[in-house]
Amino acid sequence: MAQIDLFANQLLEEAKRFLERAKEAASDPASEAANLHAALMLAFCALEAHVNAIAQEFSGRPELSAHEKGMLLEQEVRLEGGKFQLRAGLRMTKLEDRIEFYMTNSPESLLTDRRPGGLNLGRPPTSETNSLTLGMCP
Repeated sequence: MAQIDLFANQLLEEAKRFLERAKEAASDPASEAANLHAALMLAFCALEAHVNAIAQEFSGRPELSAHEKGMLLEQEVRLEGGKFQLRAGLRMTKLEDRIEFYMTNSPESLLTDRRPGGLNLGRPPTSETNSLTLGMCP
């Protein structure tokens, strides 16, 4: 497992811990709110870290254009010598656009977790699967 994957998983575990702490602090509204805010921020950081890890792997596909790779890796694309080339400069892309790109351009096998209760984005939910479950819950 790559370092970015380990880091993303660590962020998610930290977010879950802050959520637990918020539940424990339900009697103190200020403490509960602070822990909920921390959980939410860490959860979004984990999501973006996972998306960045997927982008690193996905960007190696030879059929992607320079513009697609630039969007995935959040890098500038410049026309140099008559060809579009990736540049080192940062060009931020909306997280939802990157996720939508993966969903549109990934093979179904990458979008479907065949475990019971797993993530199922490649086909409609059935009695065995649930499109809203991330496979982390029993």
